Amino acid sequence: RAVMLSRTSLALLRAGTRLGHQASMPAVRANSNFYWATPPRNRVSVGTKVGMGVSLYLVWFLPLCAFLQICKNYRTEGEDAE
Repeated sequence: RAVMLSRTSLALLRAGTRLGHQASMPAVRANSNFYWATPPRNRVSVGTKVGMGVSLYLVWFLPLCAFLQICKNYRTEGEDAE
C-alpha cells in the first residue's frame, strides 16, 4: 500500500510540476524581459507582483502542503496499525 501511495503521489507531483512549469515559465520569461527592458522607476507593477506571487503559491505551495499532509496521515495510520 505504501508503494502504491508513493507512486500515485509521485505521479501527481510530476504532473503538477510539469503543469506549473508550463504555466509559469513563459510568464516568468516575459516578466524578466519586461523587467530588464524597462527603466527602474516603473519596473514591475504591484498587480504583476501579486499575480506572480499567487501563481507561485498555487503552483508550488498547495501541492507541497497536500503532499506533506498525505505523508503525515499515512505515517500516523501506520503507527496506529502497529
